[in-house]
Amino acid sequence: MARAECDYCEAADIKNILGEQWTPGVRYDALLADLIPEASRLIDREQGWGDCHYAAGDNLAVARYFDTVSGYEMEVDRCLDNGLYYTAPTISFAVPNLINDAAAGLIGFVTGDRIAVSGSVLNDGVYIVTLGGVAGTITVTAGIVLEAAGPSVTISRPAVAVDETGTGVYVAWAGNVDYVPWPYNETYFTRIKIKDGAGKVFGTGQQRLQVTGKWGGITLPPNVIKLAAIITVARWFKRGMQGFQDTGAVVEVGQLRYTKALDPDVKEMLRVTPVRVGYG
Repeated sequence: MARAECDYCEAADIKNILGEQWTPGVRYDALLADLIPEASRLIDREQGWGDCHYAAGDNLAVARYFDTVSGYEMEVDRCLDNGLYYTAPTISFAVPNLINDAAAGLIGFVTGDRIAVSGSVLNDGVYIVTLGGVAGTITVTAGIVLEAAGPSVTISRPAVAVDETGTGVYVAWAGNVDYVPWPYNETYFTRIKIKDGAGKVFGTGQQRLQVTGKWGGITLPPNVIKLAAIITVARWFKRGMQGFQDTGAVVEVGQLRYTKALDPDVKEMLRVTPVRVGYG
């Protein structure tokens, strides 16, 4: 059974940990499937993150708002960089509203996206995608000028809009034109920097910055988080077999084991995993 959305492991992972005799059986699959999301959310909250932080590629893009202070960069919660930029020397333009890519790399730009074109000779600017999700050709609002493929062109899907005047009207800023996300070499960003020469500035006010994206820092669960989820679910299951008692006996060695908190191995894994710092 494949990993469910926002789960950090799957039933087969737990069955493999619990022993070879579990692997073919399906008797407890439904129970394990119920426990996995609970363990996943516990890990999120233990680290202070929102739900699905470690599988953020599963999230829908939603808008969050942040306060701003006059300056040229602002901190935000971790947000996936989710293909904001696409650069290729194979992009061409056809009147009145087509952007084409011979390399078929445009599928990430979907209907309703506000995109920015930069690096072209005649078509730099901001457009709204009226028909997207197609690899080779997207349709945008009119205004395209005929232009053959030439130097590398960048198409970006801006996730940033700013209330520039304090009137509640948000103006979309174009990625890699008006702003750049930071850090530069990660799959997520935590800061919005105004691009050199853009002529923009953040004002001071409440909820002046709107960022739309998939919130979280990691596209798919890393191995350490997957293992933490596996251990947590396996431990819960085995405790259920002894009535969720705080004390369990290990008859073979004459020991009593006391269970009062997260498994020590899980706590150690999470101790060295980044925790959330909130902004706005």
